[in-house]
Amino acid sequence: MVGPGFGTGKGARARLESLLDTLAKPVVADADVFHLLEPAELAALVNCNAVLTPHPGELADFLKTTTAAVQADRLGSARQAAAATGHVVVLKGQGTIVAVPDGRAFLNPTGNPGMGTAGSGDVLSGMIGALLAQGKSPEQAAVAGVYIHGMAGDMARDLETERSVTAMKIAAQIGPALGRLLGTT
Repeated sequence: MVGPGFGTGKGARARLESLLDTLAKPVVADADVFHLLEPAELAALVNCNAVLTPHPGELADFLKTTTAAVQADRLGSARQAAAATGHVVVLKGQGTIVAVPDGRAFLNPTGNPGMGTAGSGDVLSGMIGALLAQGKSPEQAAVAGVYIHGMAGDMARDLETERSVTAMKIAAQIGPALGRLLGTT
């Protein structure tokens, strides 16, 4: 995973460019990546398959538009970023969208507003990264990761309330969500 905690200060862009240019394994790009690079730059630098996981504000910066414009056309914005970069894009938020470079897109049916909490996106990026590490394609890892993450968030909500959902509670429900999906619980 690249991006979280990278910062945007002096030298951050050069460090990011150097890192991205050397990667040979699939990568999850998040957070500061979208503030430091433009879509064409990211496409040129990443020599491996990537899954980009912006929230609407990050995608707005990346596409040089406004958050309101991204929210007004979430599907179009996600598809635009996927086409411009050649990578899978996960646009986080209400109705998370997974867009692939060929124009296809998937709307996730799981998840709830309580998941809009600090660290929730990090849990999602970790899920996607784990699936990539297991040999799943970026598209498979993104679609499955988003679905399982949302399901775990729904299970966390069902244990208490939507207002009590935290990143830790979502992470704690990943195992039970997988068990439910695999029919082992």
